[in-house]
Amino acid sequence: MRKNVITRKRLGVATVALWISLTAGVVGAQVIDFETIPGGTPVDGLPISTQFLASHGIEFQLEGGGVPVLAEVGSPTTAFRPNDNPDEDQGSFFLTDDGSLSNDAADLLVLYDTPTANASGVILDIDGTEIFTIEARNAANEVVATQVIEDGDPLTGDRNSTPWSITRPAADIFSIRFSGERPGGGVFGLGFDDFSARGDSTCARAVSVACLLDDRFEVSVRTWDFSGTEVGGVIQTYGGVTSETDQSVSFYGFQEGNVEVFVKMVDACAFSSDPAQNSFWLFAAGATNAEVEITVRDTETGEMVVIDNPSGRLFETFADTRAFLGCP
Repeated sequence: MRKNVITRKRLGVATVALWISLTAGVVGAQVIDFETIPGGTPVDGLPISTQFLASHGIEFQLEGGGVPVLAEVGSPTTAFRPNDNPDEDQGSFFLTDDGSLSNDAADLLVLYDTPTANASGVILDIDGTEIFTIEARNAANEVVATQVIEDGDPLTGDRNSTPWSITRPAADIFSIRFSGERPGGGVFGLGFDDFSARGDSTCARAVSVACLLDDRFEVSVRTWDFSGTEVGGVIQTYGGVTSETDQSVSFYGFQEGNVEVFVKMVDACAFSSDPAQNSFWLFAAGATNAEVEITVRDTETGEMVVIDNPSGRLFETFADTRAFLGCP
């Protein structure tokens, strides 16, 4: 049951230390770009399943059976026509589904041997009415976070790389499901790359994630409509220019231009001569009565503040000049 008041949740340093000890030996922050494969050589059509289990604690599968395969830029066609590279910075290889084009592609699953609190990556070449749904699931296989990206959203389009990111208040993600469809008709092929399986100590900037105060604080927003369906949260742009600055950002949920919430942070570490008073300030305002969840993560300490506004309640201005205590 979601909360009926604006609240805060914290993932403290002790919890982060425990999580690090549980995953010791796993190279969680290393991005998987599929240009190198543990124990093998990347080639077009290579099945990818457990190669990254020892190094990253993850396994790749296709829902319903089978495993995904590598796609190499250029011919033969295993993902796009003919595997056009949406972004030259993406290298020569990326992950696709079963390597065949159809309008009913199998969904990609990422399974974790130990859970994570965040993950990020890019989806390639979202165009032609395509819609991608990314679902993070807990140990009971219940969906705990969802991100939907549609053709026409910021950074989508032919030959583009579209970032995605999911961050949770605690390490409860045991699997992630990637599904795509093309409602307008036509064949569909998955392009999955630059995967940070367990996040890292840096802010994972994406269309739905802002990085404030010199990229130290990661800010993301989730929004639900009044039927309880999640509609996401996307950084508002104005004339193609992002609303994100070093200190503030605004997000929309239902449609671009219809801003739901505004988040601002202040580095007050130099404001006081008393080190005990040093802190980072957090402010949030909303022009909505929809259900909204704002998550702010300190990438240096792992501490999080989560602000919940329930459905049907006018968003109450949030202000905390001791939101994140201590300064580097």
